[in-house]
Amino acid sequence: MTTLQNILSGWKSYLVSDPVSEVKAKERAEICALCPEIKKGSFEQLMPDHSLKTIQGMKCGECECPLSTATRSKDYNCPLNKW
Repeated sequence: MTTLQNILSGWKSYLVSDPVSEVKAKERAEICALCPEIKKGSFEQLMPDHSLKTIQGMKCGECECPLSTATRSKDYNCPLNKW
């Protein structure tokens, strides 16, 4: 899957909640919340995340992706190979 397809997949799962992707996203969010590369993004106002509060408004310091969408993308992999 291309990077663009991964991004679109994550946004789709963010906008239209899917129970399977939410379980996977919660597992990934727990890992991201403890990662030293996590950074405050400018996404909290634009993208409130009521189900993944630990990463709400945060982004990956490695790839700069908003974590609310990256953790929900079915085929996206952490750039640091943590998930």
